[in-house]
Order: sequence, then C-alpha cells, then structure tokens
Amino acid sequence: MKQNMYPFDIEDCGIHGYAIIPATGSLTSNCKSASEVDQFIEELKKSLDAAAVEMKKKIKNDENRSLFDEK
Repeated sequence: MKQNMYPFDIEDCGIHGYAIIPATGSLTSNCKSASEVDQFIEELKKSLDAAAVEMKKKIKNDENRSLFDEK
C-alpha cells in the first residue's frame, strides 16, 4: 500500500514499518539557475516534511491498534 505524496510515496513495509521513497526517478526539473535550484530544494524539503508527518501518523495509528489488539 502506497500513499501518494508528490514527490514521495510512503510504503508500508509490514512488520518492518514504513519507508519514504521517491515517487519519480528525478526529484527536480532541469535547473538552469541558482534560484531554480533553491526553489526546487525548498519544495522538496516541504514535501519531505509532509511525508514525515504522514508517516508519523501511520506509526501512531499502528501503535494504537497494537494496544487494542493486546487487550
């Protein structure tokens, strides 16, 4: 099961947890200026931060589910 989150996917690795993987082969467009590089890197940071938030939610849900399964 993968959660789409441009440009990253969150992959459910079963008992091994979750992994963030690139959704595309290239993480940026062809950059021709320093400002383009900065812009794309900033967007990647934002996307990776959003993926981390989503991944933490999934882990917390799994932990909560485990607590209910043990009872």
